Amino acid sequence: MEENYMVEQDLTGGVIPVEVGGDYTLPDYMPEVRRVLRVDCQAGITGRYPSGDKTEVGGDCRYYMLYTGENGQISSAPLNGSFECLIPMVEALGGQIPMTIEGVMCRPAGPRRVSMKANLALRPTAVRKTELVDVVPQDEAGEVEVLRSKMQSAHTVEYLAEEISMTETLKGEPQSTLLSTDAKVLIREVKCEMDAVMVRGEVWITALCNNGEGVPYTLTGKLPFDETIVANGVTPQHKGIGWGSVRNLATSFAGEEGEQLTVVLLLDLWGMAVKNQEISPVCDLYSLECPVRVTKSPLATRWYPGIGMGNFTVDASVGCDAMGIPAGCHIVDCRGEVTSSSGTIQGKEVVVEGEVRLHPIFKGEDSYLATTTTVPYKVRLHMPETLPDGTSLGVDVTCVGCHTRMDGTRMVADMELFATAIARKEETGDVVTEVALDTEHPFETRQGEILAVYLQNRDSLWEVGKRYHVGLKGLQNGNSLPEEILDTPDDPFLMDGLMRLLIER
Repeated sequence: MEENYMVEQDLTGGVIPVEVGGDYTLPDYMPEVRRVLRVDCQAGITGRYPSGDKTEVGGDCRYYMLYTGENGQISSAPLNGSFECLIPMVEALGGQIPMTIEGVMCRPAGPRRVSMKANLALRPTAVRKTELVDVVPQDEAGEVEVLRSKMQSAHTVEYLAEEISMTETLKGEPQSTLLSTDAKVLIREVKCEMDAVMVRGEVWITALCNNGEGVPYTLTGKLPFDETIVANGVTPQHKGIGWGSVRNLATSFAGEEGEQLTVVLLLDLWGMAVKNQEISPVCDLYSLECPVRVTKSPLATRWYPGIGMGNFTVDASVGCDAMGIPAGCHIVDCRGEVTSSSGTIQGKEVVVEGEVRLHPIFKGEDSYLATTTTVPYKVRLHMPETLPDGTSLGVDVTCVGCHTRMDGTRMVADMELFATAIARKEETGDVVTEVALDTEHPFETRQGEILAVYLQNRDSLWEVGKRYHVGLKGLQNGNSLPEEILDTPDDPFLMDGLMRLLIER
């Protein structure tokens, strides 16, 4: 029976660090930079271009530098930048290049001049798909015994939807101006349908604003989305996972009293749908009638014992003394970012641990203060079944929202995290890639001959049959062996002492 299979190999190139930045000069009408409080950064990929055996990737960066000027009030300087890098991938990239911002640094270089630097982490993914074709000779070439190996292999379909336009209006205080905005994507559900993937979730918006009296305050909002993305080859039996990012975030105040904040953004959604399947490629064969030369090649496949995602609320409490903040301050705004994460397998669960770096801004008696503090977290993602030994994990965690308040001399924070975990397992073996039958020199046979041989230690029926050119069914019948032994003919046939095996041909 001829069987062809499509197998996949993961060509993920790991994490590629990219450093971006530059020097910026603020216009004369903006306040001088006296103290930098925080820098928020958004980055997005705008293009990919093949360049030999590499891919050139380009994108944009947008910084919001929050600082206090000579009047002591909070001011904001939106600064635009760009980046480009080469990704060393020998295969064509798929549609996914997840990217995270590892950290942003700002160094004042003059009254209105600053030097910015952001560390980006690109995680390009690519998959090589290869069709395995049976190489079993036709029946007219002589009777052939075939041994197939059973391997797990995944059928993966990547999906991508770019530049989904979204608009929302948030009501603020009269005569407000914008200081900074942040937008993070939370995926609630990925449902696989026929040739399509349904992705549901929200974009979490956080905007730091000044009212007409120059007092800062925070606006928050959630923009729900429910998108059906075309993904040819996906079936309801696939399991999906997804991510998202925001690019080209534009905000402006309008309305009669200038209190309506309009948010316009472009949303990118991407992910993959996977379905595990068992394949049985030809791993060995021999002829019963003539010599045969078999060429084998190593085969590596990958499959997914489990994929999972979820959102979690993590609580933390940090004392003012630990942050170096005097008592009596109140919180103006706080942003959070995940600085590191690791995953461990515990049965049907993936335990993800790491730290969230919090960047709060406080208002003291006569000045604004900023600090950075880290809090640990631990979340548990449930998998459909116990993960086998040798499973590798890929985990990703994003802080999509952070709510803070003062409780006496302590800052209490509620952080909303979005976590994903992908469990991968590789299988390796051999596959027959070429067969050459020497039909001009058939084996010499004598009708009715019975050959008695001694089994060597840990022989299998397959090895004995190949050595003496005898069919597996004939071995099983001639020696009164159980029928189920033919299910695993390559397993060692354990002997109880020395056992004589009769072979008929």
